[in-house]
Amino acid sequence: MLITAIAPVPDDPPVQFTWDGKTHRLRWATGPERIARDWWAHPHDPTRPEAEKIRDYYQVEDMEAARFWLFRAGLHEGVAVPRWYLHGLFA
Repeated sequence: MLITAIAPVPDDPPVQFTWDGKTHRLRWATGPERIARDWWAHPHDPTRPEAEKIRDYYQVEDMEAARFWLFRAGLHEGVAVPRWYLHGLFA
């Protein structure tokens, strides 16, 4: 699910995110854990830049102790702005 996130530095974990109209200020975050396509098994696809295939995953906790699994798809390159997503919730 697409979210809006704010990170102080492009490759840092977010300090807050907004999901479903609610802003979550974060107490802590771990990560990133980078997931990328296996470069040896897939030929280069010129219609889809490699940066869009990279995902950085973060486990985060907000000030109310709710835990989330977020990821950033893509890298900050030139004018490209990566998108943030909510991947899941921790019980």
